[in-house]
Amino acid sequence: MKAKNAVERIERKIIHRFLGLLIVYSLGMSFEMATYVMFLLSHDLNLFEVNLVNGIFMVSCALMEFPTGIIADVFGRKTSFIFSCFFSSLGMFVYYYSSSFWWFVLAEVIISVGRACFSGAFDSWVIDSLKFHGCSDESEEKWWRSSKIMRRLCFLGAFAGSFFAGKFGLAFPWLIGGIISFLAGIIALFFSESYRKASDFILTSKTRNLCSLWKILKLNFKKETSLFFSVTKKSWLFFWNNPIGKFLSILVFVNLFSFQGPNMQWAPFFAEKISQNPFVWGFIWSGISLCVILGTLLSKFVGKLFNGDKKTSLLSIQLFIGFFLALSSLGFFSCYAIFIFFLFHEIGRGIFEPVSDHWLNQNIPSAERASLNSLNSLFGHLGAGCGLLMSGFLGNYFSINLSWFFSASVLITSSFFFRSFKIQNKN
Repeated sequence: MKAKNAVERIERKIIHRFLGLLIVYSLGMSFEMATYVMFLLSHDLNLFEVNLVNGIFMVSCALMEFPTGIIADVFGRKTSFIFSCFFSSLGMFVYYYSSSFWWFVLAEVIISVGRACFSGAFDSWVIDSLKFHGCSDESEEKWWRSSKIMRRLCFLGAFAGSFFAGKFGLAFPWLIGGIISFLAGIIALFFSESYRKASDFILTSKTRNLCSLWKILKLNFKKETSLFFSVTKKSWLFFWNNPIGKFLSILVFVNLFSFQGPNMQWAPFFAEKISQNPFVWGFIWSGISLCVILGTLLSKFVGKLFNGDKKTSLLSIQLFIGFFLALSSLGFFSCYAIFIFFLFHEIGRGIFEPVSDHWLNQNIPSAERASLNSLNSLFGHLGAGCGLLMSGFLGNYFSINLSWFFSASVLITSSFFFRSFKIQNKN
């Protein structure tokens, strides 16, 4: 009993410490969320160009996801996370001083390196820390739910950002976000990776000067290169041979493709119909975030509705999202009715991600966890990049309503198509 209580105390300590770090990181990344699209539009970009800027970010993330995931597995999740904070901070500072398309592109590329360093590494850092200390499998699920909620609780940052944008201009949230992201990297320096052996690190106490560091780097180059390609091969083979991994990657691609229209166009859509005040955009974003949090809280009950059948759960959630997004796209409803439909679609999105992530992480080996999570994110970023181009084209040259209806159609039709995939999914 004492041993069990000790493990539970360690579990709580690990989760609480990492949640604190995640709050600081997410706060920095969220300051501009309510005003991001309107900031770009204020510099004379049209909807297609706005999506193109964000599409370049997604493609850059896709190109960086897998290499940065492998770097996290080889050199450590902590190192990868610190890089994430510093690159993200630098990109935000570039955004603050920028006013043209190509400078925005440069800022997005820099931020994409930071996001890619984060995506596969941070959750793997937490999960492997829990496993190292003998925490239960339930602690992993607790982390997934808690982390999704904490990421969305940082809508307070977006809310504050919209307030500052109204007072000091639409660029100001980038400055505040960059400062907070840099602070998150400093805080992470004081965290540890207790599950890694001293022999796992290239940088040890022996590297006291540049000459000795160079010698050690030369000696370890062949070893690390071999490990790099070994992890690469194992990760690709896993997704190629594992039906669950393959199914989830395709599903994530389709969903991220379809989410980009509403993701990027809610601000100009509701700004035109409700208010041009940045502070009101903050309220709208807060409503969206709270609905995603509600969806995350509901995610643990969804599997029980289908007797543990996670494939059916995910496809039913996708159908739910598509249905309410389709209602949001119909112009004959009032703007407030459309907003309510839009919030229901966000609840579905809040349910989808933790169910998908938990199912994937139940079926991947710990040694390549960061690489495999990054590879799954790669498929998502590729889907998002394609979705940005399509939704931007439809929104700019036709209408936002048509863009959303197209996304809803993809979600609804694919949810029926994917039911033909045969996998063992009651895990």
